[in-house]
Amino acid sequence: MFDGTFGKWKGKPIHIQLKEGATPYHAKPYAVPKACERKLKIEVDRLVKKGVLKKVYCSEWEAPSFAIPKKDQTICFINDFES
Repeated sequence: MFDGTFGKWKGKPIHIQLKEGATPYHAKPYAVPKACERKLKIEVDRLVKKGVLKKVYCSEWEAPSFAIPKKDQTICFINDFES
């Protein structure tokens, strides 16, 4: 079940209904420690190539992201959707 690969959603497209009157939220990014910069860039590039993330150069909506180092020297990429 958790072999480190990504699957494909085979259901109907999902529509997220925003609350009435919702306004775009644009948070300031978190600082990335120098020790994590390279690993974070590698992970983001990997997720873009896999189609999990998509590069967007301008958006009204933004949630800050950060990386948590893991024991195996990789990182866990986290998005803070509640800031």
